[in-house]
Amino acid sequence: MEFDFSAPTEFDHPLIMELELDSVTRWDVYLRLKEHSIPCTCKHGQPVRVQIHTVGAALRLWSILQTLTASREVMVERLQRCWKKSLVQ
Repeated sequence: MEFDFSAPTEFDHPLIMELELDSVTRWDVYLRLKEHSIPCTCKHGQPVRVQIHTVGAALRLWSILQTLTASREVMVERLQRCWKKSLVQ
């Protein structure tokens, strides 16, 4: 796999996303986004509103959402897949 490092890493306009999550997950996602300096707002009873300006921020958002919303079974399966790959390499 080859990467094109000349490709832009910032978007022309920020992507605005509203994340509909349960109240506990919403707060956890909001705090993690703040830790990563990703602009977001979270008002009581409203979705988390996120501004994505870079590809890196989009990847961090994806990772945060996967970590906080994936079921235990999915997380175990991913971990086992990583262990298998590390044993093969």
